[in-house]
Amino acid sequence: MGSSEREPQTLDADNSNTAVNEKRVAALIRSLQDSQVSVVWNAARDLARLQQKATAAVPVLSAVLTGHDPTSRLWARVALVCITGEIEPYRNDILNAVNNSNVFAGMGAAAAGFLGDRLPESIPILIQELSAPSADRRWCAAGALAVMGSAASDAAQQLAALLADPDEKVRWYAAWALSEVGIGNADRAAEQAIVQALGTAINDFDEDVRGYAARALGRIGGVTAARFVPHLTTMMQDPNPVLCSTAAEAVNSLNGSC
Repeated sequence: MGSSEREPQTLDADNSNTAVNEKRVAALIRSLQDSQVSVVWNAARDLARLQQKATAAVPVLSAVLTGHDPTSRLWARVALVCITGEIEPYRNDILNAVNNSNVFAGMGAAAAGFLGDRLPESIPILIQELSAPSADRRWCAAGALAVMGSAASDAAQQLAALLADPDEKVRWYAAWALSEVGIGNADRAAEQAIVQALGTAINDFDEDVRGYAARALGRIGGVTAARFVPHLTTMMQDPNPVLCSTAAEAVNSLNGSC
C-alpha cells in the first residue's frame, strides 16, 4: 500500500553466503539466551525464517521450551517446526497458545499466521480472536486469517464487522483479510452486508483501509459490489499512486462482473 532476477553465483559466492548464514545463525543462537524476552522472540522468528539453514539452533531452541516465558516457548516451537519440518510434536501447544492470555497479546495469532496452511485447525480459534478485547489480538487474528486465504472465508462476516473498529490498524488488517479470504459460500444477505461494509470503508480516513477495501470489492465482484464503481472511479484521482492503481484494478474487475 517486484522482484529482481537473481544474478548467477560462483562457487566462491555460495561459500560466502554459507559463511554469512552460519554467522547469522550463531548470532541468533546467542540472542536466544538473552535476558530480554522480546529479543528471544525475534531471534526465534528469524531462525524460523531460515528454516533448514538454522539446524544448528535446534538444541538451544529445545532448551527455550523449558523456560518460564510462554511467548518465548511459543516462538521456539514455531522455529522448530520450520527448521525440522515436523509439526506434530508442537501442534497442540501452538494451537493452545493462539488464545492463551498468558502469551503476549496477539503473538499466538501471529504464530498461527506464520505457519499458515500448516495449521488450518487454528482458523476457528482465530475467528474467535476477532472479538478479543485487545486490539492487538484482533488485528493479529485478522492478519493470520489473511494468510490462510480462502480456507478462512467463514471469517468474512466478522472481518466486515471490524471495518468499523475504532482502531485503524484493526480496520486495515480486516480489509486486507477480506481481500484475501473472500466471502466463500456466504448467503445473499451476508454478501450484501459484507459488500456494504467495504463500500463504507473505501471512504475511511486511513489510506490502507481505503486501498484494501477497494481491492476486496474488486475481488469479490458481483452486481452489489459494482454499485461502488463511481466511488472507486473517484479514488482513481487520489494523489497516492498505489491507491490509484488499486482503485483502477477494482473498477476494471467490477465492470467485467456486471
